[in-house]
Amino acid sequence: MWQLNEEVRTGTLSMRLLRPVHPFVTFAGTHLSAIPLRGVVALPMAAILLATSARGALTGDPIAIAVFAGSLVGAWSLMYFWMLIVGTLSFWIEKSTAVFDLYLGVVAVLSGYLIPLELLPSWLRSIAGVLPFQYMLGFPADVLMGRYGRAAALAQLGAQWAYVAATVAVAVALWRAGVRRFEAYGA
Repeated sequence: MWQLNEEVRTGTLSMRLLRPVHPFVTFAGTHLSAIPLRGVVALPMAAILLATSARGALTGDPIAIAVFAGSLVGAWSLMYFWMLIVGTLSFWIEKSTAVFDLYLGVVAVLSGYLIPLELLPSWLRSIAGVLPFQYMLGFPADVLMGRYGRAAALAQLGAQWAYVAATVAVAVALWRAGVRRFEAYGA
């Protein structure tokens, strides 16, 4: 999102558009390259906490573990394509990063990151239930802790991937419209 915003503002996106690899792929590579460093920082702490406090809290069901793996890929995809959506807004607004700040606030509350969804008022919980944000964080964690039966976990995984497909479609549509606008200005 930040990189796309910067490249649109400075006009350097035009060089990326000339390359044979679609910009979504190169942006994804950049986004994925940060995961190992985050893992180096987060995994030791997670291992210590799991070993000392949460040994019995994780599921041992192989289906749930497979759903968890699929939900992690879905969560990353949702976050990535939402960031692309906000980044493509830079074709129309000078600083889409301000929209991203608002987006982060909404996601922090409605994904279960800041406050567990169970603690939200019922009206806000029902809104969070129809939005895709719970699938970015809350759903994978709930699957790992065995809070869903097999059928429910698979149904939720299907819902998560439906949101991924919808988010990809929106990102692609905004990208195409934005690139046409970008090229119209001769960048």
